[in-house]
Amino acid sequence: MKIQIASDLHMEMSRGPWPRPGTFRSVPDRDLLVLAGDVAGDVGAHRFVWRELQISPVIYVPGNHEYYGNVVRSEVDVAWKALAAQHPDLHYLVAEGVEIAGVRFLGGPWYSDFWGRRDEPYLRGVERVINDFYWPPWNRWRLAEHLAAHRHQTDLLVEQAGQVDVVVTHWPPTKGAIHPKFDGDSMNPYFVNDREDLVRQLGAQVWISGHTHEAYDYRVGRTRCLGNPCGYPGEAARRQSRLFRPDLVVEVTPTVLAEPLRALDGDLDGPACGRCVERKHGR
Repeated sequence: MKIQIASDLHMEMSRGPWPRPGTFRSVPDRDLLVLAGDVAGDVGAHRFVWRELQISPVIYVPGNHEYYGNVVRSEVDVAWKALAAQHPDLHYLVAEGVEIAGVRFLGGPWYSDFWGRRDEPYLRGVERVINDFYWPPWNRWRLAEHLAAHRHQTDLLVEQAGQVDVVVTHWPPTKGAIHPKFDGDSMNPYFVNDREDLVRQLGAQVWISGHTHEAYDYRVGRTRCLGNPCGYPGEAARRQSRLFRPDLVVEVTPTVLAEPLRALDGDLDGPACGRCVERKHGR
């Protein structure tokens, strides 16, 4: 299966025609498009996704920016689920699994857990600088909700150990996704998870994620951890290296597994994701 991968397209920040030059380029012979979150705010990516569905099935895992607009966050998921009901090739995954052409996928935002840090001064600092926890002010995402969602989705991942070919999350699974220029940054525990043990336990062929606005491609055991985030308009000019590929495709082979993919309970207490746009770091 040929899978095109992209994330963090941030269409909500673009003016004029989209996609912008150098951002996203449809691959005509792909078998599947995987969007790993932060495609657009609210339901702004509907038209784009509908267009891409004319080429292939689409898996869409929400990121944090999907909940940044004027729509109540629960209604964002409802709207996407309604669109998916109209098109059997659209798979909007909040905390769910799906099998496509024999390849088994598991998808959800998989919020960060701050690397287990629970010291009050640090967590209060995160709440002050990460937009997820104060914007929009009338529909805030609480730190407790963020951590509860992480625990819930981690449990679902553990339940599927050894039964999944491809994992799709918005938050990256390990510190390997941190760009060297952010080494030692105090906000890293928000932007990525630190669960190399879980990556090995799941044993997927590929783990697709985004969120950091810096591309990454590394291995943990047998699993290729891959991120292809585009980022905000204008970010490319400010980067020393630009690794985003507008037409990135990876190939995955179906695996014969011991038992069927178990149904997941996708109902969460809260939205499919928080939100970011950290003011200092712009991720």
